[in-house]
Amino acid sequence: MKTIIAATIATTLSMACLAASTAEAAGINQRQAAQRESIRNGIADGSLTRSEAHRLGASQARLERKEQHFRSDGELTRRERANLQATADQNRARIYRQRHDDQVRTSDE
Repeated sequence: MKTIIAATIATTLSMACLAASTAEAAGINQRQAAQRESIRNGIADGSLTRSEAHRLGASQARLERKEQHFRSDGELTRRERANLQATADQNRARIYRQRHDDQVRTSDE
């Protein structure tokens, strides 16, 4: 009886950890998608200049490469996840600052 209970608890815990890992992975992917959309919106409404959009896009690409590197061993550790979240936070702040810095794209840019 104790073996069955222990096995049930172990199975439940492993499923919970897998679900949490998947949810957190979806979280960083959703953030990246939202940030790419914000850059596209900034280009469309003229709040980002061409060079600002280029720099922000390159920063997003670096974040995606970093995520691929971290996932290359098949596991995303807590530290790697925190690193990705911190980088995404920095990118989000950059996007916000650039979109609200009163520089606008002109027609010849």
